Amino acid sequence: MDRFEPNLRIPGPTGLPPTVREAGARQMINHRGPEFAAMLARILDGVKPFFGTTSDVAMITTAGTGGLEAAVVNTLSPGDQVLGVSIGSFGDRFAKIARTYGAEVTKIEVEWGQAADPAVVREELQRSPGTRAVLLTHNETSTGVMNPIPELAAVIREVAPGALILVDSVSGLGAVPFEMDAWGVDVVVTGSQKAWMAAPGLAMIAASDRAWTAMETATMPRVYLDLRAHRESHAAGQTPFTPAIAVVYQGRRRDPADGRRGCGSHLRPPRGVRRGITGRAHSPRLRPLRRPTPCLQDGHCRGRPRRSRLEDLQRRAQATWPGARRWPRQADRQDLPARPPRLGHPRGDPTVR
Repeated sequence: MDRFEPNLRIPGPTGLPPTVREAGARQMINHRGPEFAAMLARILDGVKPFFGTTSDVAMITTAGTGGLEAAVVNTLSPGDQVLGVSIGSFGDRFAKIARTYGAEVTKIEVEWGQAADPAVVREELQRSPGTRAVLLTHNETSTGVMNPIPELAAVIREVAPGALILVDSVSGLGAVPFEMDAWGVDVVVTGSQKAWMAAPGLAMIAASDRAWTAMETATMPRVYLDLRAHRESHAAGQTPFTPAIAVVYQGRRRDPADGRRGCGSHLRPPRGVRRGITGRAHSPRLRPLRRPTPCLQDGHCRGRPRRSRLEDLQRRAQATWPGARRWPRQADRQDLPARPPRLGHPRGDPTVR
């Protein structure tokens, strides 16, 4: 790495290894041709073990938020009762999307830095027997806190067996294990710019049989985000609209054999780094947020955190508004510490075959 290159230690976009950057610099190809069809099939088949599903996966050229919008508009209708479980900024966004499209959203607002309590979800579902869907965040990017999805899904299946479970795993999938089929989750969304180590631009969405069935009766408007059109086009080795081919090149560098070996083997290095860092971080000025992800560790700092002169100069030059010294999406949260440190780890090039 060039000493003057950005050395990113943020939730996303993640830094790209040289082979991935080189892949994105290739010449364009016909996205209706056989070469693209082969790449698309390799990616969609290769990510299924990371979703923990045998169901179909759709790939859409959009940001992660577009994937969340697709999850909502494809499965719900205006007037549907929806329970949004928010533990941070992106949980709020998920609920906002559903409300914007006409759903009747009830929101559980969990204190930032905390995970959702299955008992609270149980109580809310018992008060709302007609709930059509529950919106969950796997890993909340704005705080680095991970929700107990298996426990939450089990409660939902017990109390509201007819409710769809929609999960935002934009910054979780590929970094921590996920078992969509075993846990009874209906829709899972992830994004290319996080654990997949590619440029922003692709959202991958897995849907259960129940979710695909729900799409036939859902009446929220959708054209570009219609997952049925993407599924039908994928079967022919294409996408219904022009895809981000350069990002597909980069996604192709992910070796699907990682999934065949099992997600555990792929995830052991991040877990080891996490344990090593947290095991040595005994400073009285640092304590981790609850339920941190294996690949991301946020901490509360008491007092003013030290910063390098270069970082201070960059911030002063680029932003002077109140909250500029806080992490993005935390500027309005005065209960959170100023710029809690994010301890990441470098990743090498993915295996290519």
